[in-house]
Amino acid sequence: MEYKVLVYATTKWDTRAAKHKRIANLMMAGGAFTKVTFHTVQYFGGKPKLNGDRIDEAYFEETFSSPAKVKGYNHAIFSFSIAEGKRWGVDSGVRAANFKDGDYFGESWVRSDENSVVKFKDGTKRDRYEKSVPHEIGHELKNQGFTNLDIHDFDYLDTINNIEQFYKLLSITREEQIKSLYSRVADLTKKLIGNKPDNGLVPLMQRKVDLVLEEMKLLGHEMRVTQGYRSIDEQNKLYAQGRTTPGLIVTKARGGDSFHNYGVAADFVFRKEGYNVPENLWLTFGTIAKKHGLEWGGDWTSFIDKPHLQLTLGYSLADFKNGKVDYLKYN
Repeated sequence: MEYKVLVYATTKWDTRAAKHKRIANLMMAGGAFTKVTFHTVQYFGGKPKLNGDRIDEAYFEETFSSPAKVKGYNHAIFSFSIAEGKRWGVDSGVRAANFKDGDYFGESWVRSDENSVVKFKDGTKRDRYEKSVPHEIGHELKNQGFTNLDIHDFDYLDTINNIEQFYKLLSITREEQIKSLYSRVADLTKKLIGNKPDNGLVPLMQRKVDLVLEEMKLLGHEMRVTQGYRSIDEQNKLYAQGRTTPGLIVTKARGGDSFHNYGVAADFVFRKEGYNVPENLWLTFGTIAKKHGLEWGGDWTSFIDKPHLQLTLGYSLADFKNGKVDYLKYN
């Protein structure tokens, strides 16, 4: 499993890249992660919104999480100095914290200076930042159901200093990875949909669909979308039709194997004529769609699907399933 972290930092450290490299190696020690990457961006937003003496969760979601989600990250971390935390009024007794909000995206903040060190009662020491980051990620892994291990059994305040063992024992199944991916895709699709809940399409796809519908209407043939975004559960139910449940087989795709599941595909029907229209009408529909950069199912050879349009932007289903899509391109 790959794990991508976006760090928003208020201060530039010469050693941050090296710290991230050591953290990544620590997290990959047990083989649960095949690749761990950190990317750091400078934060110039000033004092964050607080809820009491903690950073407000809604503020964190809007400011840090949402931009990270659309870029395909698994976790967003806000890193600020000890002095900034004191000046802002953040609880001085907390080095770092992770939001437990029930989704499949990590959200944490870390208060540390570049050379801060934690001294343990047994005489050992650990870099404060390098302790806090994998600690909070450990909390998130349990929150998401990846593990039953409790990070506090391996790393706790200044009494337990064995965080390496947590990641050596960590094991993440393929089923858990898929569940996490699908949940993040569903959450991301909701964010990209914005105020268009009717079709559930990402913004760029929706705009192109609107253009196609308008042009067909000008030609005297009104159409409507019968299906846009389709959830993983809906896709699995559709796949079961004609196989394990009554009805005709209408799809070859299981949940996650359709572009509908990512909000970039839509099916259409003529409002008055239905589906049984002259071939030239479907050809006109396909021509207009392709003019706007859409792929038309009528061009397919193995499974002709004339009512279907999709916008892949060169991405494959595997790219969508493995979280390798830059969703900003669909905005």
